[in-house]
Amino acid sequence: MTWHTLAEHGIAVHGPQPQRLRIHTDDAQLRAWTLANLNDYWRRWADAVRGHSWMAVKARWRRFSTWGVLGAPRLHYTIQTGAIATKEAAANHALEVFDPRWHTLIEDAVAFLHGDPAHDSYRDPVRRRRDSADFVGYVVKVAEQAATMRDASTGDIHRRVT
Repeated sequence: MTWHTLAEHGIAVHGPQPQRLRIHTDDAQLRAWTLANLNDYWRRWADAVRGHSWMAVKARWRRFSTWGVLGAPRLHYTIQTGAIATKEAAANHALEVFDPRWHTLIEDAVAFLHGDPAHDSYRDPVRRRRDSADFVGYVVKVAEQAATMRDASTGDIHRRVT
């Protein structure tokens, strides 16, 4: 992902402009790497948060749950579009394409980014931990399904997922 970001949005501080560096980018490689990251890092994150590890304790903290709730949809967005999203753009994407049952959790994560108080539903850190793990697991599953639903002729991924 870093190479794509540098190629598309890099700013030279010293040396040539990024466009002159001919940074290798490949859409298929980006999407494959992103799906692998979801299956590796984010699946393990969700499993650890569901368990009885230190990560499960940390996930009760709003900052840590926000990391997952907005992090995994960033990768889903990349798989669907080939672009790299900010956390806020990923939240907007998640609100568009994921089941409405997750909207309050996503909105709570965005509220955290803005320094706003927790939604009433997520003042309970145990519920926030559980729902965050379940949501990240859901995003991984949906991304896997979306990756297999690519239209062979256009490479597009079907937009709406449940």
